Amino acid sequence: MLIQKEQFTKKTITLLVILIVVMIAGGIMVYNSFFAGPKAPAETTIEIDKTTQAKSLTYTIDDTIFQQPQFYSLSKESFPGYTDQYVGIALDPSAPIPPQEVTVTNTKVGQTLLVQWRIPEYVNFNLIRVYRMAAGATEGKAIFEQNVLEVSAGSKMTYQDTNLVDGTRYYYLVRTVYAEGDDELESSNTVPVAATPTDEIAPDPPLAVTVESSDGQGIMISWIPPIDSDFAFVRIYRSTVQGTIGEIIYPKELKDLEEGSTSYLDSVASNIPYYYTVTSVDLSGNESSRDVLAVPVRQNPFEPLF
Repeated sequence: MLIQKEQFTKKTITLLVILIVVMIAGGIMVYNSFFAGPKAPAETTIEIDKTTQAKSLTYTIDDTIFQQPQFYSLSKESFPGYTDQYVGIALDPSAPIPPQEVTVTNTKVGQTLLVQWRIPEYVNFNLIRVYRMAAGATEGKAIFEQNVLEVSAGSKMTYQDTNLVDGTRYYYLVRTVYAEGDDELESSNTVPVAATPTDEIAPDPPLAVTVESSDGQGIMISWIPPIDSDFAFVRIYRSTVQGTIGEIIYPKELKDLEEGSTSYLDSVASNIPYYYTVTSVDLSGNESSRDVLAVPVRQNPFEPLF
């Protein structure tokens, strides 16, 4: 009985040891599977052929693409680039180059035309001369001359011809001249260019206009003429409705004008408001603005209009 009990005890201990070993091994496997990181790969030593590596580093596009027959011709051609061109012209003073882009412009201020031209890029002359002539004429009168030695080639020049007659057509020629001592050589005639001066600019309105009652005799309108060289006279309009121009009351005819007058007495009925518009008229018949406001102007922008 005692012998069996001892054998039982030894078997039990052995099984317990085996069970503990198995559990420890299983625990290690579980830990490695779920908690431990991947193992680093084992280091491997690779032998590199240094001769082969050096050769591969010296490969060029010629060793690859241009070795193919279809691309071989490209390797033998290179871009030649560009070269400069140099311009030269043999200038002959006996045939001056005429001016370019000659134009005549009506300034629309009256009695004035603007002649313009461009100096050629190559200069074999030292003077510019402008001629004015009548319609159909081949010869004209020289009205302007200027030395152009200090004028840049290709620059634009201008001459303003004044004191002309409005409505008359004027023709111009612009020529270059090579002058040395008493000898002169002009360029060939340019094509005549023409324009007609007109006055299309209205004069300034009269200054310091006042409207005052004249002791029961009517209403006195006074003004100061504008400072315009072609100012002719003042024209006065009267209306009984604010914002409308009304009718002309002065001068009804040009013969009614009084030279140098700066006032006009309008004999009207008493106790009735009248609205006057005073304009300027120049010698060409241009009149300053007749536009009037339908409502009075606010002298103080912070006060209500009505």
